[in-house]
Parts: sequence; C-alpha cells; structure tokens
Amino acid sequence: MEFSFSDIRIIRSRRRRTCALIVCPDGTVLMRVPFAFSIHSAKQLVSSRMGWITRKRLLALREEERRKAISEGVPYLGEVYKITFPEGSSEGLSFDGREFRLGGLLRGKAAGVFGSWYRRRAAEVIAGRLEHYSARSGLFHSGFCLSGALRRWGACGRNGRLRFNWRLVMAPLPALDYVVAHELAHLRRRDHSRIFWKEVGAIMPAYPEGKQWLKTNGRTLFFELNGIGHSA
Repeated sequence: MEFSFSDIRIIRSRRRRTCALIVCPDGTVLMRVPFAFSIHSAKQLVSSRMGWITRKRLLALREEERRKAISEGVPYLGEVYKITFPEGSSEGLSFDGREFRLGGLLRGKAAGVFGSWYRRRAAEVIAGRLEHYSARSGLFHSGFCLSGALRRWGACGRNGRLRFNWRLVMAPLPALDYVVAHELAHLRRRDHSRIFWKEVGAIMPAYPEGKQWLKTNGRTLFFELNGIGHSA
C-alpha cells in the first residue's frame, strides 16, 4: 500500500519539546511535534525515518488483517477454515476438513478449546513428520515436546530431545517439514555452517520453500486465540 507524507496526521502541542512518530495498530501514522515545528522540518524527519515507518506500517497492517480474519476462520496446515457456532448447542469442537464447528454455548471458551485442539494436532502431525524424515535420514531423536515460544520455531537439546512450536501446525506442511528437517540436522551438526545446510538439504531437498514461507508469513501465526469467535 502506497504511503506518503500527506497521509501523516500531524499533532502540534505548545508543551511538546521533541518530535515523535507513532504507527497505530490500524497503520495510521501520527507525528507529534512542537507547535512551531515547520512542515519542511517535518518532511525531512519523515524522509529520514521512512524505512522504519514502512516496516512498522507493514507489520501493523498484517496484524490488522489477522484480527479481521480470525473472526471469520482459523488456519490449519496452511488453509483458513470457517468456524460455525450452532446456536443453543453445547457440542464440542469438530473438524470435517471443510469447517470447524463448536457449540454456540461454548463460544466464550473458544480460545481454550482451540488451543487444546491445536496442541493435540501439532503433537500428532509433528510425530508423523519426524518418523518420516528420521527414516529417510537415519537421524533419530530421543523424544520431542511442544513449545509456545514467541521467537523460535524449534530447538535441539544436547540430549537429542527436540522442541517444536505448536503453532507450526497452522502453517503449510512444507514450512512445518522444514523445521523438522532443520532440527533433525542439528542432531549431526550443532552450528549453521554450510555443512549444516547441506545436511538439511539432504533430509529435505525443497526446504527453501518452507524456510521462505516462515520468514515471510510466520508472524501471521502469532495471533491471540482470544479473538476466535468475536466480531472484527
């Protein structure tokens, strides 16, 4: 989305002595300045910070898109599925491959219900992918667990125990597979050297696809489950 100086809302204050640029959650940019601060100076400041503004707006707009989307559906293995809440029903969560259903009487508990469902499915899917890639590579772990880390998709302990972020089950399978291959490769190489990446490629030749997906879209998976079932 194009952005220019004219899109910035300038707020002047007689008591302010410094300038501040603020990117709001909806992508709006505010500029708080001293009352006598000139437009020329404001344009110079914006020009010097345009890279920062662009990055912050992009993140904010993605967050806004997630908030709107989560009221309509939730991601699972790379696809977004609609949720229906039958009125007056107390039925538990079900998924038929086309949509999720959760009794309307449980709508207020949707965050906890979906959180538990995601973790169960993550454990099942990751276990299957580990078995697949372990058989292919001859690399065997000593067990794995799930994590809710905000900055890491996976980890490999010195004891050979692996850890995976449960939100990976929301991503397309190639992205999840990339993390599985990555952590299995760490059983042989503890660094991120050229030899390590060659090992990852031997386990999963198409790993760059999954790696790039996470780099580009990974943040979109870190939405608040509390938003499920609420209007945008």
